[in-house]
Amino acid sequence: MKKEKKANLVDELKSLLGRANCLLVSDYRGLTVEKITVLRKRCRASGASIRVIKNTLAKKAIPGTPFAAAEGFFQGPTAVTISSGDPVGIIKALTTFSKENEQFKIKGGIMDGGKFSSEELFRIATLPSREVLLGRLVGSINSPLARMVGTLSNPLRGLVGVLNAIGKAKEAH
Repeated sequence: MKKEKKANLVDELKSLLGRANCLLVSDYRGLTVEKITVLRKRCRASGASIRVIKNTLAKKAIPGTPFAAAEGFFQGPTAVTISSGDPVGIIKALTTFSKENEQFKIKGGIMDGGKFSSEELFRIATLPSREVLLGRLVGSINSPLARMVGTLSNPLRGLVGVLNAIGKAKEAH
């Protein structure tokens, strides 16, 4: 590969990393073209892109980015998955693919400034989706408030009942 083309690839990768919040590094050795195509489609559906890249070029692109800690993952055949969307979604997609295809191995990744091993990424993949977690959070915030409103409205409801009873008693006399 010519130096100019390598420099362009490094610049392109730096640009992608500048907009990303998640970088996952995987070993794709042994996958067929058909399986890699399926993997690429799943990544695109999760808002990410996956690329096979030379380790030397990746090591040149990551310094100065939030993903500099990933340098240790670049050994052997490497595929990088870059996401600027929901990181848990792409982690779930890759771990599911990894379970279906034992040749595909996730080496690790960087997400929101933290470095994660493949085992930690598999644990993250078991978490509920962001929407479910937000729903649970809202529910847990709403529940005590609803109970408080009910508790505060009970005396008022009782007072209204007493006043209604007094009003009906006066009408009857």
